[in-house]
Amino acid sequence: MKTANKASRLLTNHTRALLFAMGDMLRQPLSSLLTILVIAISFALPFGLHQLINCLTPIEKQIDTTPNISIYTQPSLSTNELKNLTNQLTQLPQTQHIRYISPEQGLKEFSQYTQMQNIAGTIQKNPLPGLFILTPKLAYQTPTELSHITASISNLPFIESVQLNMAWVKRLFSIITFSQRIIYVLGVFFALGVFIIVGNTIRLITQQNQEDINIMRLFGANPSFIRRPLIYRGVLLGLTGGLLAWFIVTLILSWLSEPLSNLVTSYKAQLTINTINFHYCFLVCFYAMALAGLGAWFAVTPY
Repeated sequence: MKTANKASRLLTNHTRALLFAMGDMLRQPLSSLLTILVIAISFALPFGLHQLINCLTPIEKQIDTTPNISIYTQPSLSTNELKNLTNQLTQLPQTQHIRYISPEQGLKEFSQYTQMQNIAGTIQKNPLPGLFILTPKLAYQTPTELSHITASISNLPFIESVQLNMAWVKRLFSIITFSQRIIYVLGVFFALGVFIIVGNTIRLITQQNQEDINIMRLFGANPSFIRRPLIYRGVLLGLTGGLLAWFIVTLILSWLSEPLSNLVTSYKAQLTINTINFHYCFLVCFYAMALAGLGAWFAVTPY
């Protein structure tokens, strides 16, 4: 019975503290709103970027990352010259597969890709060169080996230029990896900022209500009774700031989803952005409440 009464009193005290904190926030709407906006912006930036990077990361599995070497031939090669060059490229020890696209075939594929079916009839001379697409063996797909292959092919006769096709893919995923680490750093700094801002806000509130706190002490209020509403206020600020941050991120991702999906589709991949993500909402609110509550707890520890 005593344990039940104690639990009931504790629940009543926490409920009163929560309601008092909510009422205090409503009595000071401007101050509370500014703090909530700061918390929301501090969480929206790193969490929004993190959500966007997480959406982009699976694209790596959809894009063919096998490096291919594009070899452009000189114009107007004879049949024998083209045959000799094909044999030289095929007999390279690094070659796994090679494909030749003639200028006529290249123009046809270009017409189909650009949906300009009559382009072949509008030009007098085909400006496209012949193209070999060489896929190296797995053992020669390291950056060093690819550089050696590119250099050796460039010295062959009848070669106009050599281009490594997958360099942009490596740069893209290097940028994504770098961005992820930048987001983690930003997240730490913004989390520290939320901790300091909420702690400072609660500290200013306690200073403004110092006389009331002293009066409560004279009437026998224990430290927990004084601290509890202030800690709950910090938690409520974190909760509302986290909800606002999730709402901001959802709006931004919804606005970006269509053009970003069109961009990814152009690289023959698919992108799915889950804008209404309640699991993500829970995480944002949890971290915001934890940091804000911790900051409030440190601020009221002297009391």
